[in-house]
Amino acid sequence: MKIQFKPFTILPMAIALVMAPRLGHAQVNATIQIGSQHYGHEIRVYPYSMDADGDWHVTYRNWRPVTVYSLNGRFYTRSVPGARVVQVYSYNNQYFLPPQDAGWNNFDRRYRYDERPQETDYNIIDGLVGIFGQRPPRTWGSEVVVNPYSREAYGDWRSGYRRWRPVTLYFRNNRYFLRAVPGSRPVSVYSWNNEYFLPPQDQQWDHYDRRFNYGRRPTDDDYRNVERIPGQYDRQPPAQPGQQPAPYPQAPGQRYGSELQVTMYSPQALGDWRTAYNGWETATIYNLNGRYYPTQVPGARPLMVYRSQNQYFLPPQDRGWDNVDRRYDYRLRPTDEDYNNVRRRP
Repeated sequence: MKIQFKPFTILPMAIALVMAPRLGHAQVNATIQIGSQHYGHEIRVYPYSMDADGDWHVTYRNWRPVTVYSLNGRFYTRSVPGARVVQVYSYNNQYFLPPQDAGWNNFDRRYRYDERPQETDYNIIDGLVGIFGQRPPRTWGSEVVVNPYSREAYGDWRSGYRRWRPVTLYFRNNRYFLRAVPGSRPVSVYSWNNEYFLPPQDQQWDHYDRRFNYGRRPTDDDYRNVERIPGQYDRQPPAQPGQQPAPYPQAPGQRYGSELQVTMYSPQALGDWRTAYNGWETATIYNLNGRYYPTQVPGARPLMVYRSQNQYFLPPQDRGWDNVDRRYDYRLRPTDEDYNNVRRRP
């Protein structure tokens, strides 16, 4: 039996074959994406806390082992080229490292101990705690990681800003959240490719994007806060042999950033610390030769101070203040040298 094709059925088939795209290098290059879209969602990972997560001997079954991907001090939910697989725990919508007690080894049969965090992971997380403070209450919701604007990652803002989505986040205690929390300040940022980042600081950007809420634009504190993250990250080019990487983003001709004016705590100006300290923000600054900077400086010593209404001041020296503020990293408390430096200043 012969099969006959009608003329009007052959013509569309021929057109489809001619119009079909050819697979080749051009198609592969077209799939290359700007920024870190293929990195997935970046998350904040915290240290294990008995207060927040419970005694691991009893509550570990409530935790969920989760595999994340570590690259240059950042943690992502999806595989990243060159990243290392790390298994952490998830509980109450927060991610945290497993306990370091010797008894925890091979205790949880669900956990893949061959993917346990390395000592560098614990050091990185501890460093971030020293900058951003202790873990926020879980009632505040998930913390959002905010990055500086990068032309290499997000494209030239003049031609690509319409792809970005203006988003309002809420700032409290050096952290950003998706919803308003008590005492928070609304900040407008951009979102693109599952990432949040501050808008560019070019003067031409002022009122350029009509969708953006310029009444909630980030302050200088927001830019300093985001740029204080230590380490070399994925968007920075690798250092050449013999070249030391910059410890923090530098502006042209500006080596250490703006110097901060730090004052002494004053109950008359700031209120009694026993009742007022919850309204202060913690901030990690850096002392180099008696001068204080908002970003890490080679050879500088980190210390944690307080900030209120854009004023930086040393914590009180009363003995009762020890271990009162859980947000404060008492390992970074100022030394007598700091108090003497600030007292001598006019």
